[in-house]
Amino acid sequence: MNKIFATQYLTYITKQQDSHIWSLNDADIIGTQLSSQVNPAYMQDIVTWSQDKQLDLQLNYEHTFAGGHHVKGSLIYEGYLASGSGVSAGIQGFPVYTTNQWWAASTQTNNNQFVSNSTNYSDYTTGRKSWVGQFFYDYKEKYIANVAYRYDGSMNFAPDERWGLFPSGSVGWIISKENFFKVKGIQLLKIRASMGLVGNDAIGGWQWQTSYLQGNNYYFGSPASTNVGVKYGAVVNPNLTWEKSLNKDFGVDINFLNHFYATADYWYTHTYDILGSRVQSTPPSFSLALPAVNYGIINAQGYELSVGYNNQFGAVNFNTQIVASYGYAKWVLRDINATYDYQKYNGRTTTDIVGYKVAGMLRTQTDLDNLIAKTPNYTFNGNAPALGQFYYKDLNSSAGVGVPDGTIDQNDITVLRKNNDPIVFGWNFGLEWKGIALNASFNGMFRQWKSIGDLNNNVEWNRMWGKWATDSWTPSRTNATLPIRYSGASGDAREAISTATSDFWYKNASFLRLKNLVLGYTIPTQLYQRLKINRIQVYASGSNLFIISKFNKMYYDPEMSGGIAFPIMKSYNFGLNVTF
Repeated sequence: MNKIFATQYLTYITKQQDSHIWSLNDADIIGTQLSSQVNPAYMQDIVTWSQDKQLDLQLNYEHTFAGGHHVKGSLIYEGYLASGSGVSAGIQGFPVYTTNQWWAASTQTNNNQFVSNSTNYSDYTTGRKSWVGQFFYDYKEKYIANVAYRYDGSMNFAPDERWGLFPSGSVGWIISKENFFKVKGIQLLKIRASMGLVGNDAIGGWQWQTSYLQGNNYYFGSPASTNVGVKYGAVVNPNLTWEKSLNKDFGVDINFLNHFYATADYWYTHTYDILGSRVQSTPPSFSLALPAVNYGIINAQGYELSVGYNNQFGAVNFNTQIVASYGYAKWVLRDINATYDYQKYNGRTTTDIVGYKVAGMLRTQTDLDNLIAKTPNYTFNGNAPALGQFYYKDLNSSAGVGVPDGTIDQNDITVLRKNNDPIVFGWNFGLEWKGIALNASFNGMFRQWKSIGDLNNNVEWNRMWGKWATDSWTPSRTNATLPIRYSGASGDAREAISTATSDFWYKNASFLRLKNLVLGYTIPTQLYQRLKINRIQVYASGSNLFIISKFNKMYYDPEMSGGIAFPIMKSYNFGLNVTF
């Protein structure tokens, strides 16, 4: 159950120091006013309920036969059923006393707000069933094979499309166990391959059922009155089915020189039957929307590499490991009405970045005069150039790609980066000496570009970036980093000249972070054996202790979703473990 209680609150009015800056000093308060976001006060109670049922059954078998043949298998049944509902009721207005209690609220009928038809509170029933099987075989731990399947049924789809079969298999060969393998310095060499089909049912289910939406209001009756209309939703798609991914992986594992080990993998994923809208036209007389269908295709591939080392130097135990991975995906089939070249998806990566290319900033009158002299017809989406603005590269026109026309519009939006998939990096190491243990783990990403576009939101009530006040262009600050600041609240169309997506707002967000650090000490056992205590350890640990990143210094933590998101927190722990 949730309760919402909202009232007006008192705000202070202070003296205005600049067109966008107000004083924060108490001495400059010139008046007060009530907030306008909540008027009148209201209260709302939300009650939801649900129940989940889960049934799992499993049958296992394992046996080793003479000659080194080893087999094991399992059969599994999984069943899941969930249902629930909810209701929301609210009331507004408190004629005598404002409090979060229903008895104090207005008794007028038009102040009641019963919200029971929202999708958040509708009755629902959903579930899934799965039959899973797995068979494993190895011969003398040298030749290894594994076969598995899932037969899954989901209520998100129509009865005829509900079930999907998803098989998989893998094989491995430990070459180093062969009699002919006599390579000095290699203790283990294994090659392996796997392939499997998986399904995804979280793709907007229930579209196979007829739906209704709120339509236009109608005025009729006697006496005439306004009546809420109802209309059909999209045309149903009875063929809605599972999104599928065929995964392939090829890998090598090796242990060498007694203390080193490494793993290398190449993977490839073919995802098809992706749910999406097709580019289709219907007669104007056809009032319904066409349904989404399973047709999209994405191909992805990538590489993973890890190298580790462990050894003992006298009383010191040491281990370390480096892990790195890189992958990317490309659209193979996705429909869109592409008016401009940048809108074409097929053949491009799913992470490409599109936008305008900034040619410079009009800092002085000379800059502005030179631009107009060179391109007399220059405009940005219909806006004439002015001091303090960006000016952009004229790349294309309606006549074609690479044919400038002297004006900047959507024809000039281009691919800024073909691929924005990062190299993901991790480094772990551990050290132990006479009861003292130190473990640390680092993580990072490289060749990752991040937009700081949310910081260019110059709306007055969202002044989250001080540089707009200290480092944006003004007639007396022509060498500023940021362009002229237009008022977002004023509706000035020129604001888009500064805030348009461009290469200016994308910055290198590569970083390396100390993710975790643990320092512990195990007190010698002879000091407490008489107390029947097996082990006493004191420790201190911390997470997110520091980060190395230019992006972090200039803007915000690169792992944050945006400049006004909740920050990445540091944490410290100190503890004592006692084992009896």
